Amino acid sequence: MDRKLCMNCMQPLAEEDTVCPHCRYATDKHNPQGYLPAGTVLSDHYMVGRALGSYGDACIYVGYDKLLKERVYIREFFPADFCERTREGGVVPVAGKEEAFDTCRESFLANVRALAKLKELPSLLPLYDIFTENDTVYAISDYCEGVSLARELKTRGRIPFAELRPLFMQLLSSLSTLHRAGVYHLAICPDTILIAPDGKLRLRSFAIPQARTTGSPIKPRLSAGFSAPEQYAPKKTCGAAADVYGVAATLFCALTGNTPPEAPQRARGAQDLFLPADVAEELPENVGLALFNALQPDPDKRIGTIEEFRQALTAEPAVNALLEDKEDENEGAEKPAEKKNHYPLYIGITVFIVLAVLAGILLMVLFPKTPAPSPSDTTPSTVSTAPSKATTTYVDPKNSYSVPSVVGKNYFTEKGNTMTGDFKLEVQYMQYDKSKEKGVILSQEPAAGTAAAAETVIKVVISMGPEQIALPDVAGWPQEYATKYLEALGFKVDVLTVNVSTYEKGLCEGTDPVAGTKLSIGDTITLRVSNMETTAPSADPDTDTD
Repeated sequence: MDRKLCMNCMQPLAEEDTVCPHCRYATDKHNPQGYLPAGTVLSDHYMVGRALGSYGDACIYVGYDKLLKERVYIREFFPADFCERTREGGVVPVAGKEEAFDTCRESFLANVRALAKLKELPSLLPLYDIFTENDTVYAISDYCEGVSLARELKTRGRIPFAELRPLFMQLLSSLSTLHRAGVYHLAICPDTILIAPDGKLRLRSFAIPQARTTGSPIKPRLSAGFSAPEQYAPKKTCGAAADVYGVAATLFCALTGNTPPEAPQRARGAQDLFLPADVAEELPENVGLALFNALQPDPDKRIGTIEEFRQALTAEPAVNALLEDKEDENEGAEKPAEKKNHYPLYIGITVFIVLAVLAGILLMVLFPKTPAPSPSDTTPSTVSTAPSKATTTYVDPKNSYSVPSVVGKNYFTEKGNTMTGDFKLEVQYMQYDKSKEKGVILSQEPAAGTAAAAETVIKVVISMGPEQIALPDVAGWPQEYATKYLEALGFKVDVLTVNVSTYEKGLCEGTDPVAGTKLSIGDTITLRVSNMETTAPSADPDTDTD
């Protein structure tokens, strides 16, 4: 005869126990309506325990493997948005949602099969059994004690990078392998990372992509501050770059104790991510740079793979090579494919950030209370960085020269010219500037007219010109999501309602200017939104699972 078990911790109970002496869980508690009843046995030897919750595509339960005598996790495919449970425990789609149900079930099955093949990865909870029953799919994973990173941060406030580094390096290595297998998590945040008893991190709460992106039959479960901007955009493909954003946001939160701003409302270029002074002092510069690049709202300008993010956290970028790439670009030279920047960011913004690291000033970008230069003849369109303090040196009056003025001239022209005193130009950093063409020198140090020794290096700040990106095509998107996405890219949005027969009311008909137009950050976009009550047939949302 089977012994009475606690449906929470699966420890043995005495028949007279009304409260578990091990975890204080009441023995008369029942799972909420819609879940399998506690005590249900699946596949002849898995006992269902307490329901832990529904995560869009599945119900999660504490379970018990009666053969191995071990506690497990049971994951049941159950997309609550368009299915229901029969009295017998079966799972069936609601009327009209059969195709969506079948499509998502196949996606679920493919997802758990892929995870089962990767059960040896150290940062995963091993998934060791998959079976069908009740007209749905079940997956059985090892149970792991521990606390979530979210709870740990609630207790400690924040965790130093020296302590986080070895933990996240192993997590990143497992994620990189997952991505090579075509599996993406899309919900990495402190709540989905478990700190196991061995002190290592375990990633949990996997789900199919349809449960983590907008535009599918399943209402997405997105993590505010940790989900990438593209996850809010209907029909936007989400993959490795979205997980880069999620894990970088999680690392940022763990380092600072602060949740990043929610992605759709993020300011352009990650200038809204500030490091407290005590964090900035202890953080290596390359780590701050890696976070900056990994948290770019625009996925095309973000570090694109987990492996690239891992390398960025562990090694300084090749500054000189990137500067040479930028100079070649201004001289019209075409780059061979093998010399593409290591990060999937546009060359301009990459050089801007990397040169900031070269000058030792990244911490001033992330901690804006430190004074930054404000050249009188320019108004930068993005946050700028402050030059490091000049070192005072003795200048022999007999061998000194007057520093020439190079402000307003083009760096790529002037750097090849011979100057009196053999002065040399050196780029300190670059910044976007709406009013100055690319290459124009915005400021210099030492200042013009200053006496300086021969061969003195004149450090200059140069313009990258106005930052421009192509306007995306949002036709057919709901107004809310189109507005959030365009604002996340840095545009201002006006809405104009129009009477058109091609789109239902509330959907975007197009933009002014048209999609594909190159625009500067901060430009205003007019979003044309349909006001028609009835329209021609559109794609069936029930079958759209992209």
